[in-house]
Amino acid sequence: MKTVMKSLFALLLLGGLPTLLFAQKIPCSKTCNNNIKHDFQSCIDGTITGGGDLEKMIFEMCCTSVKVSVKEEMDFGNDAMEETKKEYKFITTGPQVAKLKTILNNLVSKIQKPQGFVFSVYLLDSDVLNAWTCGGKIYFTTEMIDFCKSDDEIACIMGHEISHNLLGHINEKLRRFKASESFPILGQFAYTLASVLTTPFGQEDEAHCDLLGIDLARAAGYRGCEAIPLWNRMAEKSGEYDDVSNYFSSHPHPEKRVDCIAAHIKSTYSTQCAK
Repeated sequence: MKTVMKSLFALLLLGGLPTLLFAQKIPCSKTCNNNIKHDFQSCIDGTITGGGDLEKMIFEMCCTSVKVSVKEEMDFGNDAMEETKKEYKFITTGPQVAKLKTILNNLVSKIQKPQGFVFSVYLLDSDVLNAWTCGGKIYFTTEMIDFCKSDDEIACIMGHEISHNLLGHINEKLRRFKASESFPILGQFAYTLASVLTTPFGQEDEAHCDLLGIDLARAAGYRGCEAIPLWNRMAEKSGEYDDVSNYFSSHPHPEKRVDCIAAHIKSTYSTQCAK
């Protein structure tokens, strides 16, 4: 019975419940570019499940003392890249690679509090529309690059991925693994890696990264409003919004992301984006 309870506890920590995770733990004023506060709950209608609330309670009961350093996080990112190389072909030269590196450098130069992260970006040959991050390393598929119609759109996506690192979202996942005794040990790394890369961050965290990503993009000279047509095209792929499916979704629906981004840019920068 003790073993069963321990396994159940680990499952709860690692996202076995509906994984709409609670928002960042660090006050925005300590982490956000230019100390801009983000009102993301109202624009996604507060659609956070009871499962997310239970996860928060469990995490706060057991894991607040568990720490994962930035070095540990970046070491994990290095190991994750070695695993990624087994699955994807890395494109290392060419105009798209140069473009990604230039945009990353521009964005990183505007991070006021980088917290020790060393960011890098990689292009993967894949027809899957995706971008993700782990330990300061950011990955774009060729399909994602082709989907974006401007450097501004790429900058908004890249700013989003940078923000997952700055806001501690990946760190929190690793702390959960550490607390459940599944943090990378012999025979556990592949499982941990797969879970970290596939367990959703949750609607609040995704929305928060959208907005901080816009702040970074604008600070670096890119047009934040260009995120609007990007997510409008994403909405065409996702189908129409409905309350039931959105309630159980790990990400805000693209239509909600458009509303959230437009509201943030209007209230923070006095700019009305065309929707």
